[in-house]
Amino acid sequence: MLDALRRDEIDLRMALFGPEWDTTEIGYQLVRSDTLVLLTQSGDPLAADPIVALEATANRRFITAHRGTSFRGWFDRSFAELGIDPRIAVETNEAAAAVAYVDAGIGIAFLPNSICPPVTPSVKQIALEGAPTIEVALAWHETGYRRPAVEMALAFARDRATR
Repeated sequence: MLDALRRDEIDLRMALFGPEWDTTEIGYQLVRSDTLVLLTQSGDPLAADPIVALEATANRRFITAHRGTSFRGWFDRSFAELGIDPRIAVETNEAAAAVAYVDAGIGIAFLPNSICPPVTPSVKQIALEGAPTIEVALAWHETGYRRPAVEMALAFARDRATR
């Protein structure tokens, strides 16, 4: 997506800000901080605890974001640091789809708390021990052409970020 911004194929990108971002020619505004939560079926043994360590999920199937996203970068780095090769069942960048896959018993998922859609009674949201702080940013092509609507959106985001 950052390359699409640089090529002026898209005007703005709202995404999880990660250390892997190459901000060459990219302007960005941090919008909010968030923490991750674990989603699992209500009957899963993990659901019995109010907080779960990442290591406790090691032998599970995961619903996670597509490769190349900041969220997937966090996921891959976190498990690599633990020496765990996670089993990916489904890749999706849609939060509602991730909840549906968890509900169907396909796997478990991690989502930023603020974008976690309402869960069904059969899906439980659990705090993640040592959950990282996730920074959400609005990004744009700093040196490219920006339409008036983009300038208005940036002014709005900057105003909201200073409140």
